[in-house]
Amino acid sequence: MGTPIHKRKFYSFLSHAHANKGVVDQIEAWLSERAGLPIWYDSRFLPSGAKIASELGRAIEDCRSTILVVSKRSVESGWVKEEYDASVEQRANSRDAFRIIPIMIEECDPPGFITTTNWIDISKTGF
Repeated sequence: MGTPIHKRKFYSFLSHAHANKGVVDQIEAWLSERAGLPIWYDSRFLPSGAKIASELGRAIEDCRSTILVVSKRSVESGWVKEEYDASVEQRANSRDAFRIIPIMIEECDPPGFITTTNWIDISKTGF
């Protein structure tokens, strides 16, 4: 199964659409700098020239949870869906110790795959 969830290097994997980078930068900065949580964020940790699909899978395996940033663009993103699927697999393999935390940053129709999950809604309040 790999490294136990509580011993993984990063607290969370930040899944998002690059179109939302401005807000995602704020979320990552707050979590990393203010809350002191180690967050895997592609802007910081994705090596240049990396094969994205294999690198993201390994990154999720180094995390205790996934923060899924939900927006109109992320709902349309195939990458975000793949990251969610990899996170669901981690959750299943860990007997639900791995968490998936959706944060809605703008009003949109949430994708079907998260409609049964509680999420944090900052679409009206902002970060």
